[in-house]
Amino acid sequence: GPVDNVSEFFKDTTAKQYVKDYLRYCVSRWGYSTNLMAWELWNEIDAPEICWKEGENYHSNQVNVAEWHQEMGQYMKELDPNKHLVTTSFASSDLGDAIWKLEEIDITTFHRYTMYNNSVEGLYESHRALYNIINSRLQMYNKPVIGGEFALSPGGDIQRENDLEGIAFHNQVWSSIF
Repeated sequence: GPVDNVSEFFKDTTAKQYVKDYLRYCVSRWGYSTNLMAWELWNEIDAPEICWKEGENYHSNQVNVAEWHQEMGQYMKELDPNKHLVTTSFASSDLGDAIWKLEEIDITTFHRYTMYNNSVEGLYESHRALYNIINSRLQMYNKPVIGGEFALSPGGDIQRENDLEGIAFHNQVWSSIF
């Protein structure tokens, strides 16, 4: 593409135009569908750090990332005749405040792997962590919240070894819905 790293991607006008061209294609191709719930502008914007300009990361580019999401979210809302919802995602469930506050973002999402996050709820108490995230997001942003990824660990290995009866899994699924 036209840039060498992710840091430049959010500022470069050519890169932005490529994204808009792609988004226009997506709306043309799938925008008719009532089965499409939302457009996700980015998956895990805060990771991995190897893609960013050396010495930079999501934290050092938060303003550019938020402005990019605002521009692309607005573009999608103008472009999509069926007005599908717009969202994005982060690897860390603690990030995204500037983006979640944007009018152009309709849904907040989170990815939460309890074994890899600092958890005041307890090591295997994923359902409490999910409950806390969902409720705090609803209060902070007054938008729907979707748990896009959650478990004890991303690979399922810790879940299989430490949740033999499937209780944590059951509680995660139910707490994320209710």
